[in-house]
Amino acid sequence: MRDFTQRGTFVNTYWKQTKAAPDRDEWALFGVGLDKDGNDVELARGPTHGDCLVAAQTKLMVEYPGRFI
Repeated sequence: MRDFTQRGTFVNTYWKQTKAAPDRDEWALFGVGLDKDGNDVELARGPTHGDCLVAAQTKLMVEYPGRFI
């Protein structure tokens, strides 16, 4: 779980490496059950966890206004 708001609004998440070995230099962060059908949604993709977390927070603010942030 990640608290993207620092106010106790948590989103269940998980990480996946998006490339096969030995080129595992990209990560994807998924939100569990976020779409209207309860499917997982890719929140961000990037070279580091930090890059993904920043991009995911932006996506949550834009695509889910008022729901999380």
